[in-house]
Amino acid sequence: MQRTLVDSSGLEMTEALAEVDVTDETQNTRAIESAALNGKGFVMISVIIATLNRAEALRSISLPSLARQNRGDFEVIVWDASDGGDSKIVCESFSRKFEARNIQLRYFKAARKGLASQRNDSTDHALGSVLFFIDDDCEVSVDAVHSISVCFDSFPWLNGVGVPMLNKTPASGKSSVMRFATLLFGMKNNQLHRVINKHGGLSLPIKDLPGPAEWLSGGSMSFRKMVFERVRFDERLEIFGGYALGEDYDFSYRVMLEFGQPHLISNGGYVVHHAAAGDRITGIERMAAHFFNAELIRGNFKKYGRRFNPVRVAWGHLGTFLYLLKSGAKPMDIISGIRLARAKLKLRDQT
Repeated sequence: MQRTLVDSSGLEMTEALAEVDVTDETQNTRAIESAALNGKGFVMISVIIATLNRAEALRSISLPSLARQNRGDFEVIVWDASDGGDSKIVCESFSRKFEARNIQLRYFKAARKGLASQRNDSTDHALGSVLFFIDDDCEVSVDAVHSISVCFDSFPWLNGVGVPMLNKTPASGKSSVMRFATLLFGMKNNQLHRVINKHGGLSLPIKDLPGPAEWLSGGSMSFRKMVFERVRFDERLEIFGGYALGEDYDFSYRVMLEFGQPHLISNGGYVVHHAAAGDRITGIERMAAHFFNAELIRGNFKKYGRRFNPVRVAWGHLGTFLYLLKSGAKPMDIISGIRLARAKLKLRDQT
């Protein structure tokens, strides 16, 4: 039996809830896939931007896009770990524009520096029942907040919703060899949706489609606030710098495992990632983070019963090595990063 909801504009939204066993993942997945994500949502959303020394990205990318949303009943929190006061000045310059749209813009000076720790700290101050995390260099489509609200309002068992992420970078001109390599090392998959692959890394489908997902992207992911009572961002991922490489798929997959429900990629809205300058981690430490954080994340997943074959893990490390080479890293820098990661892992195991 299905319920049909009709919003004030007369649009119908079929909600397959009545006979769905929320403990049955297969039924939930089918219901999510068939969801019509149009209509009027009612949940309160807090949009959270953890930022560091990127005042220009706030001014030209993220804040203007949030001010253009097609609904105004949400709040924006800027959690700033910058060295100076430029980001605060930018927020103050947008205050009247947001106020005119009935959007509350709140600025906080971060007591701690690091993406995972900043996001953890910000959740305690959010007013919304849903927390939507974006990066300071992410442009949000005008309907993104509304689409997320509709998803959560329509499906009470959902804990996480993402909107499609588009990366605005120069054309890479990937060869057929490189496309094959991404499949070979598990960075892409032939399934329909986002999954965690057999060596514990994230895997994108060949074509990213709306529907269930095991993990969500850090610049376009939202969760019910209540999940933070049981799951937090892993701040150990900041050991090689504040960027906390992999914190998004680590956190979102652990939320899925903790609550036993897949997330949803909405078929409404999108986020454009503009990749602003000023990475929080560079050089050999960035190389080390790729390998060290991957081991930490696998350890997190193992606590929920996931097991990873050592041969597949080694295969995944080889894929990471080749990915870094393709990204322009020098072979000796990657090798130095691996040595640094191994030293840190050994030190961790001794304590």
